[in-house]
Amino acid sequence: MKSTFYIISAILIFAIGFGGGYYFSSKKYTAFIQALHLVRSSDKNTPFVHPLVGLDVPNALSISQFIPLSQKINSVFQQNSDLVSRYSVYFRDLNKGLWVGINENDSYDPASMLKVALAMAAYKQNESDPDFIQSAHEYTPELAAINTSNPYNDPSELKVGQSYTIEYLVSKMLINSDNGAKDILGNIVDPKIINDVYSALGISIPTDSGGYKISAKKYSSFFRILYSGSYLSNSDSNTLLSLLSAATFKNGIVAGVSASTTVSHKFGEHINTADNTINSTELHDCGIVYHPTSPYVLCVMTEGKNESDLSDFIQQVSSVVYQEVNNGYK
Repeated sequence: MKSTFYIISAILIFAIGFGGGYYFSSKKYTAFIQALHLVRSSDKNTPFVHPLVGLDVPNALSISQFIPLSQKINSVFQQNSDLVSRYSVYFRDLNKGLWVGINENDSYDPASMLKVALAMAAYKQNESDPDFIQSAHEYTPELAAINTSNPYNDPSELKVGQSYTIEYLVSKMLINSDNGAKDILGNIVDPKIINDVYSALGISIPTDSGGYKISAKKYSSFFRILYSGSYLSNSDSNTLLSLLSAATFKNGIVAGVSASTTVSHKFGEHINTADNTINSTELHDCGIVYHPTSPYVLCVMTEGKNESDLSDFIQQVSSVVYQEVNNGYK
């Protein structure tokens, strides 16, 4: 109820504040407001109730102050076009609610990025089973075999035969992107609750058949509802974002902002192969940049030949965005 009140208040403030500017009397403003729509979760078990999750607004590229931002991002791509075959960027100012996207609806393999959804499901299950988060579970040889079956996976730091609490596994999964931790949690967390995380955001649910894809715009929703505390409690949302701020991957978004700025983020890497030959690499980094005056979500998804080139590109995009926010989009 409290989060719904905050969301509705934000919508009113946004509409009034935005309307007070240049676009108040323009056709662009009318079109912009008409494109606003509420995002509500849906659960087949409660068909009469659709809780409010957030507000979706159209791309702000129609607003002149955001045009230079998109131009500078495109310029970074032009400088790296021989190294980056395709890219997507989704930026959202968390104070204003305005966003800018470039190829934001293009789909990629999210790889380890889906660990955020799994962590959310684990803490959601703990709401109905308060002992769940402290329950311990063994890392069995069968679970260990899941990770070693993929030659491109990093080895897990977990020890076969040792037991770990759900709380510890979530921390290892988010901070170190540990696949062993992910495999235990995937075997323990209720599949229905995992699916509910996706359903709440209107995101398609991954299947066992593989080939799952997601866009930068869609994926950013996980961070938006953690930031707003509209799915998990404020305390649990804060816990997960705190863990994500300690993530050991520092080559992408983090490298593009000031050293004193906190970033809660998750990266993902996927190797595209055919006939045991690597065709391309996908590298993505998405999260919340806690800029001191204007926190924002930034999600960059990329594909190319070399991981280091892709991480450099993400860093350059992150740096351009951070400077634009610093300068007030001037």
